[in-house]
Amino acid sequence: MGERIIDLDKEFLDSFKKEEMFAFFDITLRLPEERTASGLCKVSKPKSSDSHSYYISLLFLIDDADGTLCQALDGHINRINWDDLNTCVPEIVSVLPMPYLSKRSGIYIREIAIYLTTDKLTRPFVAQLGPLLARTAGIKAEKPTFWDDMPRDE
Repeated sequence: MGERIIDLDKEFLDSFKKEEMFAFFDITLRLPEERTASGLCKVSKPKSSDSHSYYISLLFLIDDADGTLCQALDGHINRINWDDLNTCVPEIVSVLPMPYLSKRSGIYIREIAIYLTTDKLTRPFVAQLGPLLARTAGIKAEKPTFWDDMPRDE
């Protein structure tokens, strides 16, 4: 049987077709050696017809224009005890950090999947994510912008 080659970048991009953006917020992260990273966190949920599981996806997009932050960012994300979120929010079943994929774009991209007991993706739930990320992960999150509130071109 022939070897099947899997294109991880394509698989990653295809996963976005199965999710709906719910909200996003600006983030800031302090790293060792007085370095600061900033970017965006996109909050998505599975499209209702695509999944019978309850989860949300946090996609961190952090600027690394000079290519020197990715390693420090990845080390920081890998050291976070994501299980601490479970103790703060009883509806969280598990937190699964996905592997860091791209090292060539000038942007650090990392997804964190949060599995829930029920469909709890509501505005109050997303609003509490900022303080939870600050306490658990050292990530300062600004006030969320909800996708449904964004102006639309007619």
